[in-house]
Amino acid sequence: MRVGDVLELQRTPIEVALTESYKRIGIYSWGRGILHRPEVAGTEMGSLRYFTFPVGSLMLSNIQAWEAAVAVTSEAEANYVASNRFLPYVPTTDRVDVRYLSHYFVSDRGLEQLRYASPGTQVRNRTLGKKLFENLTIPLPPIDEQRRIAAHLDWVQSISRSMESHAGKFPMTVLPRASAAAIIAAELPMTTVGELASVAPETVHPGDPLQGAAEFVGLEHVHSHSGIRHGSRAIGEESGRKFLFRPGQLTYGYLRPYLNKVWVADRIGLCSVEQFVLDPVDGVDPDLLGHLLRSAHVLDQSVAATNQLHLPRLSLKTLLAMQVPDVRRAPRSLVGRLDALRDRFVRAHELSNEMTALKKGLLPAARNEIFTAMR
Repeated sequence: MRVGDVLELQRTPIEVALTESYKRIGIYSWGRGILHRPEVAGTEMGSLRYFTFPVGSLMLSNIQAWEAAVAVTSEAEANYVASNRFLPYVPTTDRVDVRYLSHYFVSDRGLEQLRYASPGTQVRNRTLGKKLFENLTIPLPPIDEQRRIAAHLDWVQSISRSMESHAGKFPMTVLPRASAAAIIAAELPMTTVGELASVAPETVHPGDPLQGAAEFVGLEHVHSHSGIRHGSRAIGEESGRKFLFRPGQLTYGYLRPYLNKVWVADRIGLCSVEQFVLDPVDGVDPDLLGHLLRSAHVLDQSVAATNQLHLPRLSLKTLLAMQVPDVRRAPRSLVGRLDALRDRFVRAHELSNEMTALKKGLLPAARNEIFTAMR
């Protein structure tokens, strides 16, 4: 059916009174509903024309329809006004369900048509043409089927929103404090970082022998807070000097230390000079030292020492002087508990990200499954 044969634009102009106040609507992009703007005085309404509009209308933003700024008005908008940038359409026949149409125009198929009806090459010039929109041909099954589809997609939308409200948040930024709590529970005496590790700066310049190093592991290859390596790059024609690290040594990112990038090396390789290479002293488990250096014991001191700098750089002297629990006295089981704690945080964080991706994709997939099948 042609849009203009089943819908008509319906709105009533108002005269803005400077002594009155008004509540205006907006429309979120990508079918995320209607925005209720704060109430303003008539003197702040600007030069746009304003209208009242019917409840239960299909509302489109004429400047953002190309990015699915489509919604259905409800009783919640009964006392609001809309500028001339918004187009409220109501059915001219009982053969149309506007909730069905709102879902349709946010689907890939419907959005393609809205973009066709919004010619222009720049964002500000992509205005929905009224005649172009009304000339679009849309699939219109029987009204009972439209209502069934709309009810189904409303249900999927409610499930998606429920996933958002109930999804657990597992930011990795909490891990340093959880690790510190586990270390504190061991009731260890205090010492300094310099008593637990020494600096091992084996510098490699371009053309120097690589001593078996085949990979470069920079700050970009180490996950914040967890210390897990997520890549490397092969060593090629390196420019500038690098540091050599060996298995069991640690790389500590002193540039922007709030990123908390500490990695326990499991191979020979090169890192940038934006990282310290630390060698645990005898009796210090490298993995346990890694947990300690990533914990809030060190992170909080690092941030406090650099938070006034435009490009924070932690000095080696400051790092080595930091007061920390003496993990040389730690029970053997502590590193296992910290490994397990980190692994649980990493998995929970991954599941949270998967939940977010599923939530974002669920409703679009449901819409597209229905509307792309209509021919």
